[in-house]
Amino acid sequence: DQATDADRSAIVPNGGEVDELIDRAAAEAPELPAVLILRGDQERLLGEVDKARDAYRRALERGSPAALPRLVD
Repeated sequence: DQATDADRSAIVPNGGEVDELIDRAAAEAPELPAVLILRGDQERLLGEVDKARDAYRRALERGSPAALPRLVD
């Protein structure tokens, strides 16, 4: 299940704006670990566990130790 824009906005206030900012950062530096962690955090808040896990795994692969505790949770 993918959350609709309305679902995302209901779950995370200003979620659309947050998604837009993360998308802009990802367009500039798609593999930057900090961007991947932000994406993972946003997806986790929305209940998109698989997407969050994927983002955290990619951040860890790119050298971010901050991603590890998120993968374990």
